[in-house]
Amino acid sequence: MDSSTQFVGRSVLITGTNRGLGTALVDEALRRGAARVYAAARRPLTHDDARVTPLLFDITDPRQIARRRRGSRSSTCSSTTPRWPSSTTSVTAR
Repeated sequence: MDSSTQFVGRSVLITGTNRGLGTALVDEALRRGAARVYAAARRPLTHDDARVTPLLFDITDPRQIARRRRGSRSSTCSSTTPRWPSSTTSVTAR
């Protein structure tokens, strides 16, 4: 993320959030004002901030990608899975 990137009022999808760089990106998106951070990982992140929605999501699994696009509930850690809004910004940590 460029130091001038702002997420004020935006939804952000970050993959690879269960450790290291992914966790740091979640914290940085929150610091920059994200309204909602979808924290996706094979082993989902738990976070104290209510703006973080943990998602069980393996970006290497085409079936999970297809389910997520449809807004399926089957692969989430929360009781509901919102469809990703068109204004969602994606950030991938590797």
